[in-house]
Formats: sequence, C-alpha cells, structure tokens
Amino acid sequence: MARTSDVKWVTAGVEVAASRRCTWVALCGVSGKTKRVHVQVGDPFDGTAVTGQLVALWEQHGLDGFALDPRSPSSTLVEPLKAEGMTVRLADAIGVATAHGMFADYLFADRLRASGHPDLDAAVRAAVARRLAGSDAVDRYPAGAVEMAPLLAAELSVWMLGDPDEADGIEAGVWVL
Repeated sequence: MARTSDVKWVTAGVEVAASRRCTWVALCGVSGKTKRVHVQVGDPFDGTAVTGQLVALWEQHGLDGFALDPRSPSSTLVEPLKAEGMTVRLADAIGVATAHGMFADYLFADRLRASGHPDLDAAVRAAVARRLAGSDAVDRYPAGAVEMAPLLAAELSVWMLGDPDEADGIEAGVWVL
C-alpha cells in the first residue's frame, strides 16, 4: 500500500472475507495538512493465513495497532497476531456500531477520504444497515454477491484511530490485548 502524500499510516483494520478466500486490510491515518482522516484499502491478501503479511505491514508503516472483530471470520487472526506481539484492539458489538458511526460521521462532516480498491466503492454502494447495540452497523452478510469486508476493515481502521486530533498520541495501554 502506498503512502498518500502527507499521511502517516497509524492504524489498520482487518476483516477476513465471508468466503474466507481473502483478507482485507485498511490503513488509516490523518493528513498533516488538512487534518482529514484518510483510509486506504489495498488489494486483499490471499486466504486467511496472513499473519506474516500483517506483521510486515506493521513494520513497514510503524503502525500502532490492528483492529478486528473477534466475532467475525477474522477471529482466527486474534491469537496469531497476539503471539507476534502485535497490538490488537478487539471490537465488541458496541465497538462495531461505534466504528460504523465514526466512519459515517467523518464522511458526512467532510473529514474522511477513502481510497484504494474498487471493491471498497462497491461495498459502500451496496451496504445495508443492521441494528446492533442500540445503533446501526453494516450488515456483514447482505443478500447479493457484494463482499462487505473492505468496508468493515475501513470502518475498523477509523475506530482504531480514535480521535483524529489525538492520533499521534494514541496510547496502546487502553486497548484489549
């Protein structure tokens, strides 16, 4: 994944596709110039045995951590990432709903730029909301052939980032490890 102008990639969201044929990763950071949140989704990794590739991304970009939903197909990545010493933030139902809300709020406030793989655009166009934890979240398994994993990875990356005004000061000690 390429660096976008003045954006330092800080976090990553990870989502295994429902088919388990690939794993999607979204990098997230904040532009030093515009203070907008940037999300970049690259080509998916083949399969689900991607711990080595995720560790390489961690090292390449100096990431602060990965976010994933342990109640999703991504659950099989939790222990291997922890075993490699990676910081992993696990989204419970409230976290998944919050990730969706943050992504939408930043988008509507013109504080978010998402780019990269065309499957992200397809997922955004086909996304259907579901009720979760008293709020809304993206339905991971909607009717139709569109894979939601790129969008879910993007939302989780924004959730992992937290407040974009504090992005450089993220402290890992408050995350579930």
